[in-house]
Amino acid sequence: MSQRIPAAREGTDPELDELLRALRERGVHVSNLAMLLGRRPTLMKAMNGYSTALASATTVDPLLRELAILRTAVLTACPYAWTHHAPKAVAAGLDVGALAALGVDADRSTLTSLQAAVLDTTDLVDAARPLTDGAYDELRGHLTEEEVLELVMVATFYGALSRLVANFSVPIDEDRAAWLDHWPAAHGGRGATG
Repeated sequence: MSQRIPAAREGTDPELDELLRALRERGVHVSNLAMLLGRRPTLMKAMNGYSTALASATTVDPLLRELAILRTAVLTACPYAWTHHAPKAVAAGLDVGALAALGVDADRSTLTSLQAAVLDTTDLVDAARPLTDGAYDELRGHLTEEEVLELVMVATFYGALSRLVANFSVPIDEDRAAWLDHWPAAHGGRGATG
């Protein structure tokens, strides 16, 4: 399926052009999703600001953050998010082979108990269910209250972002497509999107 709403075009909106210039100056990859959001530059700026804050203004371990994002990608059947965040998880210390443990019903023996708890928490967030006392206590055994809050915020945001990608059939960025080789074969997510 082709992208439902065409991406914004550079040179057609001064606000968009300024946003893109600022992103590139910061070394940010201007993705297909960014160009879709560029149709509404004010909203693009707000989403980018929130996304940037989740990545840079949080105290939770970056690997745990990326695990929550990748698990959300699996649960929402969003390979687009997977291709952007699998390399970040590997850069944060996850072995490439451990990516398979993020699939639904996958063997989690390569993960620590904290990493498995992050996946369990992400599952609850994705199902729009409140954290159980057991899930919360497991996280609190390792993390501060603020870090638990940050993880839930990450899973919530990326759940919404994954659904946005799905609804508009945003194509996978060509420079990220190789990460599809590590997409869990039986991802078990709902729906499929580029």
